[in-house]
Amino acid sequence: AQRLARKLCSNCKLPLDIDEYHKDKLNLSDEEVTALFKPVGCAHCSDTGYQGRVALFETLWIDTEVRKAIIRGASEEEIIALAQDYTSLAKDGRRKFINGLTSLQELQRLAVVL
Repeated sequence: AQRLARKLCSNCKLPLDIDEYHKDKLNLSDEEVTALFKPVGCAHCSDTGYQGRVALFETLWIDTEVRKAIIRGASEEEIIALAQDYTSLAKDGRRKFINGLTSLQELQRLAVVL
């Protein structure tokens, strides 16, 4: 799966004071919390707070065990449990939020996180 998220404008983004609810929901450490940003708006981004797009991806690499599970008709949950290298949309979105590429509001708009 994939989604296009709006990318925070690098000219006007400001640090975000995240509430405890979202900090817990996103399982953010104290170090990660200091690197979060929110959209503001400026002349460069037409007062939207966003400029450009960043892709969010859900990826599942197929190895021998996963291939065997797929062939025998295993459930999605079982296949994900067997996967050695699986990244959900939420996990990729979380990573891009922590790296300052997009905002919590954008991830919520895309229904990637609560």
